[in-house]
Amino acid sequence: MDLCSTYIDGFDPLVGGGFTRGSVVLVSGGPGTGKTIFGLQFLYNGAMHAEPGLFLCTESTPDALRQEGASLGYDLQKLEQIDKIRFLQLPFDRSKFSFLRDVADEARKIGAKRIVFDSLATMYIRLGRFLPLWGRETDLIADQSTQAAERIIETMNKMAVSHSIIEQLRAIGTTTLVSTFGSNDPGVLSSDGASEYLSDSVVQLFNLPIGIKYERSIRIVKLKNAASSQYMHRFEITPKGILVEPLDML
Repeated sequence: MDLCSTYIDGFDPLVGGGFTRGSVVLVSGGPGTGKTIFGLQFLYNGAMHAEPGLFLCTESTPDALRQEGASLGYDLQKLEQIDKIRFLQLPFDRSKFSFLRDVADEARKIGAKRIVFDSLATMYIRLGRFLPLWGRETDLIADQSTQAAERIIETMNKMAVSHSIIEQLRAIGTTTLVSTFGSNDPGVLSSDGASEYLSDSVVQLFNLPIGIKYERSIRIVKLKNAASSQYMHRFEITPKGILVEPLDML
């Protein structure tokens, strides 16, 4: 089986060496659990191993991500200059935007093998500004009053939005990480209740109170075509990125 290694210290042994190539991986967790760093590290490590990638921003800006990368010792601008990484800020206006076509075009331009989409949850929050993603029927919405459009937005189903985004990303053919808001409750993986089923694999991040401090941990909820670790594993965010504790430290 062709695997896509994350090269994140201590993580790949938990997933049998990596994710199935071309699969969609949901990365779920609450605020501050390390979702964006996980995605950034996945993309950077890929670029350093001759696998270009796209980072699709709906939450952070490209500049903020470059600064976060610099804090970890990543020279992202150098990688951008040689087309190993590209940041694509998804628009927050009502201009026409074809999600699949534009992202797929960017992926082809650099021969992308990896995509990070950060995040589904922010898409829900800003759903009204992303209406042009969902085809011709939204042109009708744009012709209506703002009040009418808002009523339509309120009735849109998060599950349908998740399905649209995940399937469009899957069609591009890269190994794709999609982040979303989760919870410290292991049973709550997303706010839409569907993306965990639509994704091929699911990784859940936690920041749990242990005594008087908090400790981060990670678990593999499901993994496409392979067995995965059934344990919760502690991890740290070090000056070089995420470090998962070795299996022999359980």
